[in-house]
Amino acid sequence: MSPRVSTEAMLRVPDVLDRVGVSRRTLCRWRADGTFPQALKLGANSIGWPRHIVDEWLADRPAADA
Repeated sequence: MSPRVSTEAMLRVPDVLDRVGVSRRTLCRWRADGTFPQALKLGANSIGWPRHIVDEWLADRPAADA
């Protein structure tokens, strides 16, 4: 039996896309090449990220040149 992941403070794909500001394709590419943290399996057909993981990833990103 796999451990249950609490869905509290979890961000689903649409939430992550809004928060990070990229397309679904870019998010998939980042996950594949290790640029973005891997998602946790929440159910048979759902994935998500703990909010604090996404927040830490965003905080650690270098600022884009304006």
